[in-house]
Amino acid sequence: MATLLKKPVTREVRNWCRKGLFGLGGSGGRALIVSLEPGPVISFREKGCKKRYDIDIERVFNLAVRQDMLKRDAEKKKRKKARK
Repeated sequence: MATLLKKPVTREVRNWCRKGLFGLGGSGGRALIVSLEPGPVISFREKGCKKRYDIDIERVFNLAVRQDMLKRDAEKKKRKKARK
């Protein structure tokens, strides 16, 4: 059984940026600080910077579902093309 989130959980992620992702380029080698906040929020910030970027968990979940559907559709299309 999962534990209820009552206080923020913060972790540091290194090597998180794929160069050129969305045309934004690299992060200058900074680590990413990710926080799961109580309430439906995930916060991101670069280590050493104060600017935070928040997103609600529902949007992240919907994005993950959409990406999975696109991946499945692409694989299905690839298999169909290979059969022909």
